[in-house]
Amino acid sequence: MSPLLPRASPNVGPQPEQLVRFSEKADLILRTDRPPQLETPLHYFLEDFTPNEAFYVRWHLEGIPTSIDPRVFRLQIGGHVEKPFSLSIKDLRSQFEPFSLIAVNQCSGNSRSFFEPRVPGGQWKNGAMGNARWTGVRLRDLLDRSGVKPGAVEVAFEGLIARPLSPRPVL
Repeated sequence: MSPLLPRASPNVGPQPEQLVRFSEKADLILRTDRPPQLETPLHYFLEDFTPNEAFYVRWHLEGIPTSIDPRVFRLQIGGHVEKPFSLSIKDLRSQFEPFSLIAVNQCSGNSRSFFEPRVPGGQWKNGAMGNARWTGVRLRDLLDRSGVKPGAVEVAFEGLIARPLSPRPVL
């Protein structure tokens, strides 16, 4: 069964945009369904913060995670580090200082449908963004604990699991 459920619009007459419901979300504007690209309706931008359930959806991979079991979830840090480790959500909350910041998150393709000439990709209008208070653990604190080795040049993430740090390539 598709995680996207179409919703009837309360307006009468032709509808330029289809609203759909995605797991744990409010009605959002459908741009594509494979992969899901769902825009936040503009009326949500009248508030300072975009509600979680109205935040846009952009997913690049198959296998969309719509929930986790916090009792078994583990964040794994490994790769080009001295001390690989894994942490539960409880560990993250108890062993690290929480940090919050207010910031806009925006898909790099936001407003792409207005570009001339047209460019490939999902044809977003103006709703591929949202403003929120983001709270969690600083990546720097996790990397400090792992003891990043000299020569590491990037951190890569895979789904809900951090991938290993990669060393600088030797040419």
